[in-house]
Amino acid sequence: MNASEFSDVFSRGKMHHGEYIFLKVMSSTSSFKIATSVSKKNIPHAVDRNILKRQLFNMVKKILPKPYPNTYIIVVVKKTVTIAEISHEKLYNDIKKTIALIMP
Repeated sequence: MNASEFSDVFSRGKMHHGEYIFLKVMSSTSSFKIATSVSKKNIPHAVDRNILKRQLFNMVKKILPKPYPNTYIIVVVKKTVTIAEISHEKLYNDIKKTIALIMP
C-alpha cells in the first residue's frame, strides 16, 4: 500500500475496535492490501516494532479467507498498548474477533 492509499484509507475507512488494535477498512477497485502501524511512543525500538508488524501482517493473512474481495485493511496497535502487555495469543485472539466484525 503506498502513502496516498494509506492516508485515504486512514481518513475515509470504516473503523473497527478491538482490545489492543483497531482496523481501518475500505473497499478497493484494484486489489487486496494490508498495512500495519505501530507507534514509536508505545514501542521505542525499531526491531521490536518491525517484529510486531510482521506478526500482525501474518496473523491477518492467516485469519482472512482466501480469496478475499478487493479491500484495503490497516491494522493499528492502540497507543495505550506496550510490548510488555501483548502476548502473541492475546493479540491473535483480538485480531480474530475484530476481523470477524468486517466479515460478511
